[in-house]
Amino acid sequence: MIINIAHTKGGVGKSTLATNLAVELTLPILDLDMQRSSFFFNEIRKDAGYPEMKVFYAQSDEEMAFLSDYKGNRKKHIIVDSGGMDNNLHRLAILYADVILTPIGLSQIELLGLQNFYSILEEANDNSILAKEYVILNQVNSRSKKEIEGIKELIHEEFGLKVLNSMISSRKIFKDAFSEGKSVVEKQSKSASAEEINSLCDEIKKILKKRG
Repeated sequence: MIINIAHTKGGVGKSTLATNLAVELTLPILDLDMQRSSFFFNEIRKDAGYPEMKVFYAQSDEEMAFLSDYKGNRKKHIIVDSGGMDNNLHRLAILYADVILTPIGLSQIELLGLQNFYSILEEANDNSILAKEYVILNQVNSRSKKEIEGIKELIHEEFGLKVLNSMISSRKIFKDAFSEGKSVVEKQSKSASAEEINSLCDEIKKILKKRG
């Protein structure tokens, strides 16, 4: 099945989530990010002697066709690291996806970005796309409990989208681990960040099982 980490807004942490999930779930990545973040993460990883990931690339509809082997396949999964933009390739990735995971932070700007992405999902005129969309609160201050509950309620009321129970806090360890080609679990398995990533992995597994 295809897990697309997708958002038209840049800087929301898509590649960090994609690489951490790919390492911990032992899954390949399709890197659609123009910055090739997942590719460079894997290069650092290989140079450091860690098990290398399988990274795919696509620059045309034809090169995306291999995703049909993953779509709806309960025994074969892949992560798509979409770039922070809107083009035909990224819209095709949304159509292919079995699960769309959109990270956002706790700010008005983030909500405006979600509104833009939501309008793209609506343009597809396919209710099944909205049914596979999940929002994850990312790079947040976990102590801002009132703000977190407020934005969850707003997302539900304004967009009718599902918000994952798992949240990812803003911590330096994510940048440090990425720069070393590691997941945060590999970097520090007993850390709060590792616990958050493990929780997210478990939640995604349950979603895939339910959607399958």
